[in-house]
Amino acid sequence: IQQSEEENKTSERTLEIKAINKILKSRTLGLHIIKSDGDCLYNSIRHQLELHRISHTIETLRKIAADYIRVNKDELICYMPSSRGDDIMSQDEFEDYCHQVENTKACGSQIEIQALSNALKLKIEVLQAQGRPTISGADFPNAPHLIVTYHRHFYRLGEHYNSTVSTTRPSIIAAAAASEEN
Repeated sequence: IQQSEEENKTSERTLEIKAINKILKSRTLGLHIIKSDGDCLYNSIRHQLELHRISHTIETLRKIAADYIRVNKDELICYMPSSRGDDIMSQDEFEDYCHQVENTKACGSQIEIQALSNALKLKIEVLQAQGRPTISGADFPNAPHLIVTYHRHFYRLGEHYNSTVSTTRPSIIAAAAASEEN
């Protein structure tokens, strides 16, 4: 047990969480844990929207993302590699991708973040342990500013998104906690 505890102190997960918490603390934010169920990106975005008193279901967010990707195929497909890994997606692969975004618990990515940002005219900032934050929707300076975190090592299954909460505005934290209870 002691050896396991010692190893956990230097695990990739622990180091990543410490780095993200340091970034959050410098911005007077805290981590809001989202369950890992394939909808973590959408639940993070939904949570952030609720903090701005905007309501969307996971299903609606998935549909909005898929519809945006379909309409903006020519702009986005160059970032969507084929399952063969040697070219961009075929038309069938593209349609399958959009179907999965809309109708399954397929994990979200930067493509869906960009789609939601543009479709909903939101600024979405993604913080991570290493590297600069990624900001989608910088063109929308007066739009709600959502802040989520991206983790490569949060769960053994792979990538994960969490939300954030202000650590200086208890009314927002209390409102978020109350909405989760409902």
